[in-house]
Amino acid sequence: MEEKNTKQVIFENALNLFAIHGYEGVSVAQIADSVNIKAPSLYKHYKSKQEIFDTILCEVSNKMSEARNKLTIPADSEMVDKYENIDLNLLGKMCYDLLSFYLNDEVVSKFRKMLTIERYHNTEAEKLFQKIFIDDVLELETNLFRELIQRGHFIDSDPYIMALNFYSPLFLLLYKFDNSDYKPESLQYLTNQLVYSFSERYIKKEKKTDD
Repeated sequence: MEEKNTKQVIFENALNLFAIHGYEGVSVAQIADSVNIKAPSLYKHYKSKQEIFDTILCEVSNKMSEARNKLTIPADSEMVDKYENIDLNLLGKMCYDLLSFYLNDEVVSKFRKMLTIERYHNTEAEKLFQKIFIDDVLELETNLFRELIQRGHFIDSDPYIMALNFYSPLFLLLYKFDNSDYKPESLQYLTNQLVYSFSERYIKKEKKTDD
């Protein structure tokens, strides 16, 4: 097996083990055994179990950021302009596509499960979980909604509470459909319903673009 391939297999197998047992529940010997190599051979590719863990955190975080920019409107200087008159069906599809990515991408799904376990034992994992799945999303949506309120598209309301009302149900759906043989059409239907429900509550009637 070539060195590059061996290193990738170590990465993937370690992620799988961490997602099931947590970081502390997995030994270097177990990772090496899963790759059919001896522990000393593993150290040719990674200096330690911690380096494997840190590499996973870095690489998968970057992968998720790239996917979000591809599946949704990127957070750039034109973001508000692009969301200003977005069709609700398109917004629902974007939310569905992102949830589907988190659920179905094998690496990202295992990464999320690993962080869910490790956030209670590892300060770095906790900070990363909060950043990726909570804080960054709420900050972006709060800023977006604040600007849309100022432009007269949304009713006058607390933009942070609006962000919570928009994101929290979607976050719950992520876990509702996790670890189950769900029907994609069910997830898509609920995602669309949440988007329309949010629009009924916050978007000014004359500003709705789906009428």
